[in-house]
Amino acid sequence: MITKLFPYLNFEGNGQEAAHFYTDVLGGELVGIMTYGEAQETDSEGMPDEVKNMVMNAQINMENGDT
Repeated sequence: MITKLFPYLNFEGNGQEAAHFYTDVLGGELVGIMTYGEAQETDSEGMPDEVKNMVMNAQINMENGDT
């Protein structure tokens, strides 16, 4: 039985702004943002800068214990 749900939201080009917005709205703590450049450190040489800085994953821990 599933006891927790971990939703993923997709945004076109404004992931940093969205992560901070939802953190403020939901009253939680932004515990991490990983960009494509950080995830692909060894293979990011040919990656365009605008892609390197796009958010791949962000996690918000809310005050009620949900993620």
